[in-house]
Amino acid sequence: MMLLGLGVSVFADEMKQYVPGESFTKVSDLKENVFAMVLGDKALYVKDAQNLGFDDFSKAFSSTNAAVYFKLIAMPADAGDALKDYFLIRTYTFNGDEYHTWGDANNGFLNSQPATGWCSFVISAGANGHTYGQDIDNGAVWDVQYVEGKGFTLKNVGTGLYLNNAGTANNDSPAYWNFCTLAEESVENPIEPGTYDATDANTSFFADFKTISEDATWDAEAKVFTKTCGWQWDDEGADFSQYRYLVITTSNSRDQAGDGKMSIKDNSGNVVSGDDYGEDFQNMWFSTWNHLFCCKIDLEKLRAEKMFDLHHVKELTIDGGSHFGMGVAYATNTEPVVRNRWGQNDEGSFRLKDIDPDKFGTICLPYQAAVACAQVYEIASASDYGITLVELNGLMEAGKPYIYKKNPNEVVSWVDNGNTNYTANTIYFYQASAATAESPVANNGLVGTFEATTAPEGSLVLSNNSLYTVNSDVTIGANKAWIDPTAVTSTSRGTVFLSFGEVTGIKAANVVETLNDSKVFDLQGREVAQPKKGVYLVSGKKVVIK
Repeated sequence: MMLLGLGVSVFADEMKQYVPGESFTKVSDLKENVFAMVLGDKALYVKDAQNLGFDDFSKAFSSTNAAVYFKLIAMPADAGDALKDYFLIRTYTFNGDEYHTWGDANNGFLNSQPATGWCSFVISAGANGHTYGQDIDNGAVWDVQYVEGKGFTLKNVGTGLYLNNAGTANNDSPAYWNFCTLAEESVENPIEPGTYDATDANTSFFADFKTISEDATWDAEAKVFTKTCGWQWDDEGADFSQYRYLVITTSNSRDQAGDGKMSIKDNSGNVVSGDDYGEDFQNMWFSTWNHLFCCKIDLEKLRAEKMFDLHHVKELTIDGGSHFGMGVAYATNTEPVVRNRWGQNDEGSFRLKDIDPDKFGTICLPYQAAVACAQVYEIASASDYGITLVELNGLMEAGKPYIYKKNPNEVVSWVDNGNTNYTANTIYFYQASAATAESPVANNGLVGTFEATTAPEGSLVLSNNSLYTVNSDVTIGANKAWIDPTAVTSTSRGTVFLSFGEVTGIKAANVVETLNDSKVFDLQGREVAQPKKGVYLVSGKKVVIK
């Protein structure tokens, strides 16, 4: 009898995992039951979409994998007498449902590439121009035999050779597979479960990152390529136990092709990476090939399935990602949006190109966002001399305008074919959740716009790191903002000050040729008896003397 479960059961002091159960010994049984494909201490499974995995039981028999079961399907009558004694191998999910690759309505079948290829895979019937989706004729057709006392052999009719792992069927000698049911087994789980649902709306950045040095190693097989390719925490590590998801974005431009594999490590030395996370390729991988520049880690999945210590997270890094630098990492209890697109105004993110380091600007986006390569600020107070800013602690809210400043040292370099390449001065605003706004929302004097518009008379605009007062047509671009100084409510949190600057190209209010009899003050509040060319305060208003 097939033992089907609903996933991994989690308890405070133990957890359930699936292991090989009852073995089948007849080919006829494989046509009536779904079965797991086990070889020694590993099993074959579909880890994502059409890609096969071959790994230990805790990774292979996971409810998060695309398919973990198989069934023999007799060849249809129209296949001809030459194939009538062979089988197709259909794939099934953890719950025993038929698995369809890429959401295709047709069923997914196990295929092999040519003997000179590099993998076997699963694809739907009718794909690749063949009846059963194979790359080669009869690549999805299998000769399945049971050898008494040893197990089942799998010979691919297309290659004429045996399948002995997740690679292509290219072996002269067979391996003997155990086709079996699955059974539950209790294992010790010393890590307390998270209580993230108690703080479901909470999102937090972790600001206490310590950069991993260039010569630090991640493990025996990985190397940190640049200083921006990893983070580590001192002492006991960071406590992520109150959060459901960890999201990491890249920071540098993606003009060079390549992949980067995320890895996460706890204080006890457990490492989980993109190879064994057990999700589709969008998670724990960066890729220029598929425009994947933001990855999501399900922390509860790490705790429950990998016995990962979320109370003491030690390091994050990218292995093989010399083209990638980490931009920002944040933990959240809201389901993140990970569309991974990077085009200007494209769905899923927004980017500002060719921004000089330390340059201030305004930004207003219709979705909740995380920013890489810049700091984001809100207004803390305003005066006759300028505005004071305070850095945002968290994600940018949908529809709210902000002021940003480009990070100064965001140039990441790598060597490609002997040439050194550098990233552009680009800021990336990654969409963080499904939260959106139909129209902008004022933010303590900051007034945003989703479309280009004209700033109203008397408002302040930010240009060349200085503020200017508007008295004629000044265009504010899409996804930017101006300042209404009368709407600013002062706080005591300010840390950055932006002053009024001399007029350079933007028409300023109160430009006069001569002064009246009112007292004149400089921008430091000192009375000036004989003002010369410059900017002054007269009757509480800013004036420019030419």
